[in-house]
Amino acid sequence: SPGTATTVGTLTVAANLTLAGTYTANVADTTTDLLTVAGNVVVSGPLDLPVANVYTTGTSYTILQATGGGTLSGTFSNYAPNAAVGPDHFVSYTPTSVVIAAVPEPATVFGVAAAGLGLLGLVRRRSA
Repeated sequence: SPGTATTVGTLTVAANLTLAGTYTANVADTTTDLLTVAGNVVVSGPLDLPVANVYTTGTSYTILQATGGGTLSGTFSNYAPNAAVGPDHFVSYTPTSVVIAAVPEPATVFGVAAAGLGLLGLVRRRSA
């Protein structure tokens, strides 16, 4: 854990990193532990998300970030892509980061879908 056992913090690694051991990520409301790597990251070990973590609905948390043109490969052994983290979050892997992502609010999903359908209807009317 970049912070202490019960607090959040940031740890920066100035080189490539292979993370085969356990990474413990503390989350406290709107902040989280962050491991920043100035290079490539290979992840294969387990992710520990303590039960004391407090997740805020609608908030996403970046817990690992490859910077400086580096990339992320692999996944945590116990969290597949899109694995649930409680009822409101899931683990998301991008080419450069690992994020405990917020599940979109149903109203947001509905609003985006409705806007897309409205735009589709506008395009169809103009082409007719």
